[in-house]
Amino acid sequence: MSTSSALPILRTADLPTVYRAARRLLDLVTPLEDYVVNAEIQELPLAEAQAMAASLPGSVVSAVDHDGTAANDEIKRGIAAGDLWVRTSLLPVSFRLEIRPARLVEETFIALAGSRTGYLEWDFFAWPAIAELGLQERDKDARVQIAINSQDVYQEIPSTDHTLFIHVREGDLERAEWLARQIGLRPEGPVQHGY
Repeated sequence: MSTSSALPILRTADLPTVYRAARRLLDLVTPLEDYVVNAEIQELPLAEAQAMAASLPGSVVSAVDHDGTAANDEIKRGIAAGDLWVRTSLLPVSFRLEIRPARLVEETFIALAGSRTGYLEWDFFAWPAIAELGLQERDKDARVQIAINSQDVYQEIPSTDHTLFIHVREGDLERAEWLARQIGLRPEGPVQHGY
């Protein structure tokens, strides 16, 4: 198991601005075949859950299910219909997208995120070699992450701001700082323990 270091390089209340900065970072990477996006938004009430289910049909729904009997598709049908058992037993719910092709779901996801915490994360690429720093191309622990309505990697510190992180191999902060400079940004706080 490896652990990344996550350097925050942008923190703002404007989620589209954070997304555009993430896209500029991704323009620097070397894809390993096709890089992918993972996303999650947490604790949605019924109306927001209905919008998410309708707009992102391939998502996985996590709910408080005390009986452990409700399947993902059953929960989604119940959310769409506004069923009483969903409103009384399962809300709030979380939506997760795993290993989706990049550039297909991000804008929809951002438009629906609202004030809930969550994340967008891009993976399966390599950071470029940096000759001036003597650094080789590296794919280990290479990720770009937006913490939505949060200031930390694990979304444990809610905020009205969104935070953009560059994940690199532990001890490779020089690379992260160089990458941030390439898109006109700089560190916005101390490095955090990644995953």
